[in-house]
Amino acid sequence: MQTQPLESNSTNLIKLRSSQPESLKAMIQSDLNHRLQDLESGLQQTQARLKQFETQYQWSTEQFVDLFTNDQLQHSEDFDEWLEIEYGSAKKKTHKHSSTRINKIRDGR
Repeated sequence: MQTQPLESNSTNLIKLRSSQPESLKAMIQSDLNHRLQDLESGLQQTQARLKQFETQYQWSTEQFVDLFTNDQLQHSEDFDEWLEIEYGSAKKKTHKHSSTRINKIRDGR
């Protein structure tokens, strides 16, 4: 297998050459599927934990963030974790676009 150097523009391109391109494609698709499954599993765990907090405190996450940022709540370990999950979740949501791109690659589009 030969690789070409990465181009120096905003989109990196990796070119692979193989005597068995279908095997290479299947390997890459399998790896992308596993990575996507990991992302989806992490997202489901995050959503479940947020739901636990919402049920326990009877607030939506949005209500909680509003109350907390307006200094209407005292710090607690739960609240710190809730904030950390919410802000970490916001970062993960930005990766949704990446998941869509992985799906397209996986499906051969």
